Amino acid sequence: MQSSTGQIIAVTSQAQQILRLDRDELLGRYSADPRWAAIGADGVALRGEDHPSMRALRTGQPVRGAIMGVHRPGHDAAGEHVWLTVDSIPLDVGDGRSARVVTRFAQIIGSRAVELQSLASRHLHKLLIDHTPDIAAWQLPDTTFLWVSVSVRDILGYEPEEIIGQTAYALAHPDDAALLREDHAAVAPSSHIVRMRHRGGGFRSLEVATQVVRNAVGEPAQLRTAWRDVTDRVKAEQERDAALEMIRSVWNSSPIGIAVCDARGVIEEANHALCVMLGRRRNDVVGSRLHTFLHPEHHRLDTVIAPAEDGAGPHQSESRYVRPDGTPFWGLCTTATLDVRIGAEPRYLVHLQDVTVRRIAHEKLIYTASHDPLTGLVNRAAFEEHVERSSERLPPESCSGMLFIDLDDFKSVNDTYGHDVGDTLLRAVAARLERAVRDGDLVARLGGDEFVVYLPQVEQPEEAVAVARRVSSLLSAPYRVGHRTIRTSVSIGVTTATAEQRALLMRTADRAMYRAKTTGSAVVTEKTDGHDDRCGPPTIP
Repeated sequence: MQSSTGQIIAVTSQAQQILRLDRDELLGRYSADPRWAAIGADGVALRGEDHPSMRALRTGQPVRGAIMGVHRPGHDAAGEHVWLTVDSIPLDVGDGRSARVVTRFAQIIGSRAVELQSLASRHLHKLLIDHTPDIAAWQLPDTTFLWVSVSVRDILGYEPEEIIGQTAYALAHPDDAALLREDHAAVAPSSHIVRMRHRGGGFRSLEVATQVVRNAVGEPAQLRTAWRDVTDRVKAEQERDAALEMIRSVWNSSPIGIAVCDARGVIEEANHALCVMLGRRRNDVVGSRLHTFLHPEHHRLDTVIAPAEDGAGPHQSESRYVRPDGTPFWGLCTTATLDVRIGAEPRYLVHLQDVTVRRIAHEKLIYTASHDPLTGLVNRAAFEEHVERSSERLPPESCSGMLFIDLDDFKSVNDTYGHDVGDTLLRAVAARLERAVRDGDLVARLGGDEFVVYLPQVEQPEEAVAVARRVSSLLSAPYRVGHRTIRTSVSIGVTTATAEQRALLMRTADRAMYRAKTTGSAVVTEKTDGHDDRCGPPTIP
């Protein structure tokens, strides 16, 4: 017995036995409970409101002789049912509706139950076949289609009737026909991807799984096949393979050295350009750390693998590397962190570019900007910058010196012998000047025949005078220029100052040099304005 809502409120022991459920499991259940998995005699699933008891409740009229199947979990196999004849009699009918219903049912057995189950199985099979996204087919060993599911309409654009009677070879791409022959010759189930012609033109890629059905003597009798549309997957794989091929092409053809390193900087993969750049075979590169190929002077500056912080971007460094034959080169190393999803541990992509030519050009540019092109000495701008930096590094109370040197009557050398001889003489003067000064002193040519020497530190002011005397002696010795012997003299101004007054050094030394020219003295000293007694002034013995 069921209430007006279809809830079971009373049950007999015979009902419990047929349904294989005890009293507590049945009481409280509704007709619409999906666990009944109820179907009609035609094998079609019954909605809750279509159950005989619900129809009787709704109409107030008895329902007699209804046939339905009910699945009993744990007892009936998957897809099977217990078949029942059902009578539902409404009670307490009022206004065309019933307040209760009594349902009586009996189990159908024998051939009628087998017939109903067969019909339900066919319906379920058809339902599965018609709604599967794959094509299901029966074929002869020569691939002639005996039956094909309606999915062929969605996948290849044909109606099933258009396919039946044709062979798969007629639809297959000519290059893939051999794969179909392998399928029906196979002993075990096989699977291949073949291209099949679409009714609208072009080909679709189908993965066909084939099972050969053999007769009593083991000969192929029929083929059971399932055809799945994998066109999108094949296209994605082709695009992936093309991308990988492009990456391989870039890897192999790039003129820049490329490597993949682990977190310790050990090279796991290296392209041909990197091996050529390092002058080593691939086996000697892979498995080594990149910093092992650095020039010894640059090992302490190694930043080949410098993991970048999140968002910091690639890391770059320039270092000098050395090949097995001792040839050095400058390399620009760019390191980027690879996606953490590539491998279980961090990996780094390293680009190494030979920048030796650029580096040499850059260094030459810097040299040209800071040196006198004739003598190779530091020029005025670089000299003044060096003096300023040196002054910042030295203690405030330290004493420094400056020599301002001018060649006497150099104009007559140019007028008499020509500028080529004059230039040769200036180069010789510069060479002697560098020999005359101490280690750590800086010599510069200001222009024309004027030179300066900066003495960063002198213990006593008289040291500056001693250096000036040595310079005067060396520069005043005769010069051999070609077949000529040229003699010249120099005028040297000398001064010293502490850190606070170093800015006055050159001006004071220049003033002293002019006094030397005026007086005819080789060396003249002069104190700076506001002279600090802690540093001089230098005296000439």
